[in-house]
Amino acid sequence: MNKAQALAKLAKLLGKTMRYRVAPGSPNAEERARCRDNAVAGRATLKLLAEKMRLRREEILAANEDYAGMRALHKELTDSTDATYSKSASFPITVGRDTGMFFSVDAEGDNWAEVVEKVAARMAHRNL
Repeated sequence: MNKAQALAKLAKLLGKTMRYRVAPGSPNAEERARCRDNAVAGRATLKLLAEKMRLRREEILAANEDYAGMRALHKELTDSTDATYSKSASFPITVGRDTGMFFSVDAEGDNWAEVVEKVAARMAHRNL
C-alpha cells in the first residue's frame, strides 16, 4: 500500500479530523528495540541506585536529632495547616450540574439565597 492509498483509507476510517505527521530521522524497528533494551537495563540500574541512596539518606537523617525534631514539627504543622485550609474552603451548600461522569460546581455559599444569586450572576455573565 502506498502513502496515497494509506491516507485515503485512514481518512475514511477516521473522518474529516484525521491528521498525520511524518518524523524524519526517527529510529527504525531494530533501533527502537535496541534503545528499549538499553533503557530497561538503565532503569533497573537506576532503581537499585535510588534504593541505596534512600537507605543511606534515612541512615544519616535518623542519626540527626535536630532533623528528627524538625521533621516531627513539620508533619504536625502540615497536618494542622492542611486541615484548617480545607475547612476554610468548605461551604454548607454546593450547587452544580451532574454530567454523569463529573459534577461541575456552579456556586457555593452559606445559604440558599447566596447560592441562587451566584448562579444567576454566573448565568447572566455567560449569556452576554
